[in-house]
Amino acid sequence: MKKLLSFAFAAAMIVPSSAAMALTEGAAFEVYVNDDFAGTIYPYLYKDAGKACLYVSEWYNQGYLISEECDLLERKTKGYLSCLGNSYINFPTTVASDVYCRGFNDWGLSLQIEYMHVGEHYDGFAGVVKYAGYPYVNTIEAWEY
Repeated sequence: MKKLLSFAFAAAMIVPSSAAMALTEGAAFEVYVNDDFAGTIYPYLYKDAGKACLYVSEWYNQGYLISEECDLLERKTKGYLSCLGNSYINFPTTVASDVYCRGFNDWGLSLQIEYMHVGEHYDGFAGVVKYAGYPYVNTIEAWEY
C-alpha cells in the first residue's frame, strides 16, 4: 500500500499541471454573479503592497454605460514575488477585494463590495462575493477573453 501511494504521489509530481492564470494587466474578464452576466473587469497593476500586488480595476456594467473602481489584492507566492513579472505570467494564487471595491450584481446594480475572495483558475477566477447591505453571499466567476 505504501509503495502504491508513493508511486501515485511521484506520478502526480511528474504530470505537468496547468498553472492558474494570474491577473493579467489590461486583459478583459467577463464577470458572472450567480451565473448571470454582471459586466467586464479590466485590472491594471497599481503597486506592490507587501505580501500582495494591488490592482486597480475598472468594472463596467452589462451595457458599458457606467463603470466602478474595484481594487484587488493578488497574493504573492514563493517564486512569484515580483508584481511586475506576475502581471504577465501564469501562477497559482488567490485574489481578494481591497477596502475600496464597488461592482455590479447579477441585476446590474452598482454596489459596494463588502468582501470578495476568489481562487484563480486557468483562464479566470471563481469564488464568493458579498455586497454591503445584503445578507447573502453570491458566487462570482470571471473568464478572460
